[in-house]
Amino acid sequence: YFIRQGGECKEFWEDYLQQNGEREILFVLGIGFDPRIDIGLKTIVDAGAENINCLAFKVSEGSDSPTKEYDELVEKNYERIQELVGCNSIRSKTIQMFDKNKRRVGPRELIRILRDENLLKYPDIVLDVSALPRCIFFTIITELLQSLTESKNFKKEKRNFHVLVAENPELDKKIKQKVPDEEPYSLPGFGRYISQTSLEVPRVWIPILGEGKDYHLRRIYDSIKPEEVCPMLPFPAKNPRRCDDLIKEYREFLFDGVQVEPRNFIYAAEDNPFDVYRQIVHTATRYNKSLELLGGSVTIISPLSSKIMTIGAAIAAYDLRKNKTRVGILHIDALGYSLSEKIEKLESIAKQSELFSIWLTGECYG
Repeated sequence: YFIRQGGECKEFWEDYLQQNGEREILFVLGIGFDPRIDIGLKTIVDAGAENINCLAFKVSEGSDSPTKEYDELVEKNYERIQELVGCNSIRSKTIQMFDKNKRRVGPRELIRILRDENLLKYPDIVLDVSALPRCIFFTIITELLQSLTESKNFKKEKRNFHVLVAENPELDKKIKQKVPDEEPYSLPGFGRYISQTSLEVPRVWIPILGEGKDYHLRRIYDSIKPEEVCPMLPFPAKNPRRCDDLIKEYREFLFDGVQVEPRNFIYAAEDNPFDVYRQIVHTATRYNKSLELLGGSVTIISPLSSKIMTIGAAIAAYDLRKNKTRVGILHIDALGYSLSEKIEKLESIAKQSELFSIWLTGECYG
């Protein structure tokens, strides 16, 4: 696999663009209030990219969303992107997250938009997830992987798909969900096996643990009542006590409520999506095989942690589905978000972000 972080990202893109500088790049990103919005794009522009087309997604949560408070900040961030590549190089698309009946339809709306775009004409697609909601970038990754790898000329054309993320746990803590959904929902392409009545086989739930998600864990657990729970913890992690802190935070739910067996815990490096991918695929395959006499199992993944770990979950979900392994994604979102610090402080914190560049398909894989 291929992953670069920090200063290595700049070096990689300088070398890459020196060899491929004139090739057309499609840069997909979100336009939101997150101050990390331009870190990835600026890195590529500074590295020498000359031919960039931006596909910019704006997320609309409705007129009553708490996020509306930051509309002015969203526009300022959009201007920062325009300054980097010019207005003529940006196509902006709005994703309506809810329909008129307040049903969450954003990911399905996104798929319709993606299929209307001729994305496969670009030799290089770069997705920056730094300012995109989890449900949106998860869907983009799985949809693009499917479109790219299942196209007739995939092996011959070797189209390159890169994912960027500016990781900053301190900043993530300052962005708070407001009015979380009452019910979890499945992401497109991953809902078939979640209904309890659809398939009478054991359900194995893999929640990827992050801070402040007690409500989410309980709502998802109550909706599926899994036979096995295999929580994923970030280890190794920058903070060596992070695993212990998460277990302490969820002790009541994990041990008093669900009664998770210690051997059921899964560990994956918090800064390596490919490790997350490996651990999920291994766990799903192992349970499917050991429960073969009962008809196998269904693996249900809930990405409730960092964006980089969620990238790993998306790759795993796509790969399991591609290989005909029963897999579902169950998620809880919110009506909107709020910031617990003034934007000046957040912009200062954002400068400490570490950029990761992950190469998912293309020339580096032969």
